Amino acid sequence: MANSLGTNPVIVDTAQATKLLSGPLNIIKIRWVDTGNDIADGDQAIIQDAAGAVVWQHRISTVAAGTDVQKPGAESDFHPSFRSSGLLVPTLTHGTLYLYLEQAKTAVPVKV
Repeated sequence: MANSLGTNPVIVDTAQATKLLSGPLNIIKIRWVDTGNDIADGDQAIIQDAAGAVVWQHRISTVAAGTDVQKPGAESDFHPSFRSSGLLVPTLTHGTLYLYLEQAKTAVPVKV
């Protein structure tokens, strides 16, 4: 699969250190999903704005041996929406990111 940047949600399954989208973007939700059943302990996802500042990151970690293990992936909701000047995903070890945009306050995503 390839990144799908003109949709809502924006779908990112391949890390890219260069800007994926130009803003402004108003993000209302980020979901990191274990689409290939391969997210493991230590995997991480990092999202940056157009200036390279980290705006969201998550690392999978397990709890002590013999206890429940955190379900792979993560989800964050933003109320009010989080305004970003653009989008980079320099790190995505496994899985797929879904970035839900608030349409009324988001410029049409522009592929770079």
